Amino acid sequence: SDPEISEAIDFLDYYGRQALVFEKLPGISLVGRGVAVVVPPWNFPIAIPAGGLAAALAAGNTVILKPSPDALLVAFRLCECFWDAGISRKVLQFVPTIGIPEAQRMVTHEDSSVVIFTGGTETAQTILRAKPRLEFFAETGGKNATIVTSLADREQAIKHIVHSAFSHSGQKCSATSLLI
Repeated sequence: SDPEISEAIDFLDYYGRQALVFEKLPGISLVGRGVAVVVPPWNFPIAIPAGGLAAALAAGNTVILKPSPDALLVAFRLCECFWDAGISRKVLQFVPTIGIPEAQRMVTHEDSSVVIFTGGTETAQTILRAKPRLEFFAETGGKNATIVTSLADREQAIKHIVHSAFSHSGQKCSATSLLI
C-alpha cells in the first residue's frame, strides 16, 4: 500500500503546484470546463482516482467520482479525505454505480464536460462513440512489450522483466505482458 499512497500524494502535490505555476503565467486565464467525471479502475483504487480528482479540481472543475464497483468503499473514503480537507461536497460528489447503463449515461450526459477515464480500450471507444465531441482523457489497456536485444545484460533484463510483469500481480497498466 505504501507505493499506492505515495503515488496519490505525488499526484496531489504535482497538480496543486502546477495550478499555481499556470496561475502566475502572464496572459493566461484559468477557467474550469464544468463538470468532470472521473472514472478510475479497481486496481490502484487510491492513486488513480486521487490523480484524476486532483487534476480536475486543480483545473477549476466540479467533479463527480464514479469508481469501479469493486472499489466503492476505498473511493468513498478517498472522497471523505478530500471533504475533510475542505473540498465542498457540492464541488466533489461521489456517485457509485453498479450497472454499465448508469455509468454510460453519466459520462455521456450533456452536463458532463470532461471525462478522466482509466480502463479498457473497448469501454473508452464506446464512450467516444456515444459522445464524439467529449473532452476525454483516457489511459487504456494494451499489450506492453519488452524487447531484449542481444546487446542487453541478460541478468538485468530478467530481473526487470520479472519485476515489471509480476510485482503488481499483473494489475499495473504498464506491466510487461509480452516479451520479445
